[in-house]
Amino acid sequence: MGIAHAYLNPPNELPELAHELADTLGLPNEHPTILLRMGYAQRMPYSTRIPATQRVKGAMIQ
Repeated sequence: MGIAHAYLNPPNELPELAHELADTLGLPNEHPTILLRMGYAQRMPYSTRIPATQRVKGAMIQ
């Protein structure tokens, strides 16, 4: 389908922007917690993962 999403949470973390967003959405007494962007996009490759044993000192993961 090519539908993609992205979370845009930083505006919700600033009280003045969260209030402005709530007012814009017609929800003046609410506090938005998630701002989700959706649309059509090409598939992007997944991020490369580094094993926990290379990141955590003393990791016992096998």
